[in-house]
Amino acid sequence: MKITLITIIMLTTSTGLFAQPTSPLDSLIIEGKAMLDRTQQVWQESEFLQTRAHFERLLSASEHQDLVNYYLALTDLRLVFFYMGKDNKDMAKQYVNEGIRYAEKATDLNPGMADAYSLLSSLVGNKIGLSPMQGMFLGPKSGHAMQKAMEIDPTNPRNYLIAGESAYHTPSMFGGGKDKAFKNLKRSIELFDSVKITNPLLPDWGQDEAYTWLGICYRDMGDTTAAIEQFNNALKVNPDYGWVRYTLLPALSNKNNAEKSQ
Repeated sequence: MKITLITIIMLTTSTGLFAQPTSPLDSLIIEGKAMLDRTQQVWQESEFLQTRAHFERLLSASEHQDLVNYYLALTDLRLVFFYMGKDNKDMAKQYVNEGIRYAEKATDLNPGMADAYSLLSSLVGNKIGLSPMQGMFLGPKSGHAMQKAMEIDPTNPRNYLIAGESAYHTPSMFGGGKDKAFKNLKRSIELFDSVKITNPLLPDWGQDEAYTWLGICYRDMGDTTAAIEQFNNALKVNPDYGWVRYTLLPALSNKNNAEKSQ
């Protein structure tokens, strides 16, 4: 049975118009977003798959299919990270391909959705990481998607977050580098502070990740104090961010204490 809207919700592609959930579909999308946020906290396969199944059920709806496909692509991207962390490249490749398919569908349905293009760029970039021999063919695709995202909405903080993460993992000879990552992540944080999403259906994730990656950049630069400050900023946004609380911050704090005791 298809889910239909009771009323029409107006959406924009960046900041959005204020909208309270007015239909079962609206509420289900918001519920899925909350589930997606939870996956970042518990980092368990079952949670990712439950979230994915939730959004898959919404594919039969008659409205907001750009958003449904977008959130499926975002779930798949996080599954890619999960399986890469488990050194399971076969599963990571499966979900990177699925994520690309959903992200492309979102851009087809809504060519003005900057978030969908930047997410597509990230997924394609991760596919290159999993299959480096395809970099010659996929690199331009990833770059074009990010360029499109920036053209559509140059004030979208997730564009710069994804660009920063990509640059961090890309050698400078191929257009990346940690200096470029630092610049993009700083810009992302500036925009997160100034651009607010008022429509609860639209993407609003990423501020904690921007602080985290900026902290990683500072760590790599040898500025432990600044790195700890950024990790603490990430926890102010998301107190349950396990990667920061239980891995990154303790490692830096121990190092900082050791240096002070010398």
